[in-house]
Amino acid sequence: GGDAFDNDMDEAGETSKTTEANEKEVEELRAMADARFVKADNINQVNPMTWIGRGMLNLANNKYDQARFYFENLTLGQYGEILPALIGMAAVKYLEKDFKGAQDLYGRAMTKFPVQSGAAARVGFGMASYRLGQTDRAKAAFRRAHEIDSENVDALVGIAVLEMASLDEVLDAREYR
Repeated sequence: GGDAFDNDMDEAGETSKTTEANEKEVEELRAMADARFVKADNINQVNPMTWIGRGMLNLANNKYDQARFYFENLTLGQYGEILPALIGMAAVKYLEKDFKGAQDLYGRAMTKFPVQSGAAARVGFGMASYRLGQTDRAKAAFRRAHEIDSENVDALVGIAVLEMASLDEVLDAREYR
């Protein structure tokens, strides 16, 4: 009977090794990306796309202060409302739990760039709305994101979770009558 258990343990060990290898590869890729940004800075120090890229890299590394510096101070401060900087800064605010600030920035991105902002901005807006207790607004944002991109998993999950929550409310109300 121990063979199946041993096989499961061996597979778990292999998965752990794979995860470590993946983490090492991700770290190498991040270091390579950082080196490329340094090279880009040496070529042109005032290219907003380099700043946005650096902001995204810092966001991916959970370095919110540095991401904020690239999105807000450099890009938005120097060049105005550029879509990737608006969405990047909205993500920083969301991750820092400033849901109102995130909602405002996603809203500005959708208003200024209605087509280009796509499903991602609507999902972000929906997440921020949900965190602010604005479930109807969140549902509408997730539905709009789904209309724009029917394969957006985050939009589908948002819709499903909110529909289940509203179904629970209806069932709970019936139980107490």
